Amino acid sequence: MKKQICILLLLLISTSAFTQTVFPGLSEAQKQKLLNTKIPVPLPTWVPKGFVVTNIIAKTGKSFKIENKVLTITYDKKLDNGSLQFTVEAGFEGIGDMPYNNSEIIKSKVGNIYLYYEPIEEDIDGRKLIHPGFIQTEWFDIKNLAFNVSFSYQNDNKRINRTNPKISKGDAKKILQSMQVLK
Repeated sequence: MKKQICILLLLLISTSAFTQTVFPGLSEAQKQKLLNTKIPVPLPTWVPKGFVVTNIIAKTGKSFKIENKVLTITYDKKLDNGSLQFTVEAGFEGIGDMPYNNSEIIKSKVGNIYLYYEPIEEDIDGRKLIHPGFIQTEWFDIKNLAFNVSFSYQNDNKRINRTNPKISKGDAKKILQSMQVLK
């Protein structure tokens, strides 16, 4: 009996050492495309039900000038009244910080990620302005390359549409907490 338990324990230990991280919504072909870039890409290991990767743009090779390099991974969930999306994006050029100071720190395996969920800022008259639909992270570094995650974005030049579906703050936080580098 002891011998069987020891064998079972050894089996469990050895199989857990070879378990690969699962990135839901990412097909094997998409995973290979990202791995071929040789860039350590942070991706979520948890997404709400129904989200799948629908688009990958990978212009990262040596033949691309730095200002023309692009790496984006778009997740999409179809809804009856539209869709929900979020995008993981690499920033290859000089990038700046967000002009807001009320982010929430989300801890993940890739480090701290600062989330802005409909941030508030003051205008020059001291009035507080909310940015409805603006759900995005600050840039965070993975091996000297900046990334951010954008859950939705309301362009300042467009009329704000408060009826557009948006991801919940809880789901955005869970996605960010689950971020790991694709290997």
